[in-house]
Amino acid sequence: MGTIIFIMNERIHKIRRKKAELIARNVIHLIASLELIEFENENSDWIKKFGMLLNQFHKFDSKPVDSISCESSREDHIEWIQNGFDFLANTDQWLIVVPNCDEPIWANVRVTGFEKAITSIWDVSESNEFVLANKTSCQIGAIFFEEKSYDLHKMKIESTKPLPDT
Repeated sequence: MGTIIFIMNERIHKIRRKKAELIARNVIHLIASLELIEFENENSDWIKKFGMLLNQFHKFDSKPVDSISCESSREDHIEWIQNGFDFLANTDQWLIVVPNCDEPIWANVRVTGFEKAITSIWDVSESNEFVLANKTSCQIGAIFFEEKSYDLHKMKIESTKPLPDT
């Protein structure tokens, strides 16, 4: 009986994942200057490593590297984001958590224009929250809404050692 339940749960998970990937594919098509390369395997080392950093960002005492008031203009927000994600400015591939999805879908994307892509991600993201990473520099940045401001968190993976099993 337990095996049947496991198989059914696994099947349900795969169906949900495929549905989420379809939604993610549609969202990526809405973002100017981004092209989907492939979805990152949900068990990849990159997701584990960047996920550990994201957990740090979500801690109660986490301090953002920068903030901007929600009252600021759209143009000020865009400029602030572009400056904050400077580690992505000269790269043509990003790893992103696709915005507006019910579950986290990480996608490797090709970038054809930094400024246009940042602006479009801001415009497409319903919550104005998103996560962008660079595998080459091992850096990740995230924008989160906090009360009356948007906070920018950034970190770099410091070690290339394999992650311990957790």
